[in-house]
Amino acid sequence: MKKTVRFSLMLALCAWFVQCSTDDTREVAVQKIQFTVASTLDDGTIDDAFVRDVPEGASVRISLTTPGGKAVWTDQQLTLLATEDGGYATEPIRLARGSYVVSAFTIVDKNADELYVAADVEGMLIEAASFDKVTVGPENENVAAVLMQVNRCHGGHGRKPSLKEFVLNGRSYKLYYNTWGAVDSIVATDAPLRYVYRAVYTNGRLDSVGTYDGGQYVSVNKDFQYNNKGKITGFNYYFRYPGAPWDLAFPSAVTYDHRGRVSGIDGTTLHYNWNNNVTQYNNGIDVFTYTYDWGRNPFNTVDNLFVIMVEERFMWEYVFSRNNMVTKNDGGGVTNFTNVYDYRGRLVSNGMFDFYY
Repeated sequence: MKKTVRFSLMLALCAWFVQCSTDDTREVAVQKIQFTVASTLDDGTIDDAFVRDVPEGASVRISLTTPGGKAVWTDQQLTLLATEDGGYATEPIRLARGSYVVSAFTIVDKNADELYVAADVEGMLIEAASFDKVTVGPENENVAAVLMQVNRCHGGHGRKPSLKEFVLNGRSYKLYYNTWGAVDSIVATDAPLRYVYRAVYTNGRLDSVGTYDGGQYVSVNKDFQYNNKGKITGFNYYFRYPGAPWDLAFPSAVTYDHRGRVSGIDGTTLHYNWNNNVTQYNNGIDVFTYTYDWGRNPFNTVDNLFVIMVEERFMWEYVFSRNNMVTKNDGGGVTNFTNVYDYRGRLVSNGMFDFYY
């Protein structure tokens, strides 16, 4: 059976109650919580490879905020412990009763090198109901267990995005992925036009992306810089046009907010709501605001799409939000999107794009 790494992401509150008198009970204002990570195969058995790949001395680096964005923890280090069922769990910690947002969750080795990162974690809300005031007996404790979904960093057994093609104004974009789920190439076809974005990786990180058209590379994004969390912080754009030197670089800087979301890129600024959706997009000329539904944005499931589509920076407006747009307001009028989903809850069209999986 082909191995796949499958994880569950849920929040389960485990509370025990004892029958006792009022004098024997107390109100719990502090919640004990433990983050667990487990890997299984298709048949539900433990994936031994995952257990082997996590070295002795590994730990979890986690960041938490309030739903309003106030930092609670920033890169807090928690010891990672092996569990009897073959998985892993952090050391138990205590948090005041309330709601929290997980903004980062990464397994690192003793040298602080990143091994696994939680997929789609930015904005994961630990529901307030799980931390409601409860009454327990003096010999019992209230424990919340949060199971995290993780993928191997910089290659490995990451799950490939399901998006295979999208169409905009008659132009088809077909996406091809490498073995660890990163974009290998995107083929754009709009008869008679045809060009390809080709991505190159070094040690699992994006090294360069070229626009291949007419038998040659006509533009490239390269010289990528990264921060200690593996996020792109800058790159250079090169465009080959008649009479221009090939080594003429146009630099772009990428900034992030306190929850690790792109907040600025090449003069464009973005603001988000608590659910990781862009609410304001300012490109220096126009300011746009948006509303969203519950559906998962297929563009947002593809890593680094904003730099891979070298010549189509208009896509920046559509790739950073977790959910799908319902309205777009440019200050002078409103554009409405009619989102249509398939039986699996995947977006298939919105009146602007068509999607294929």
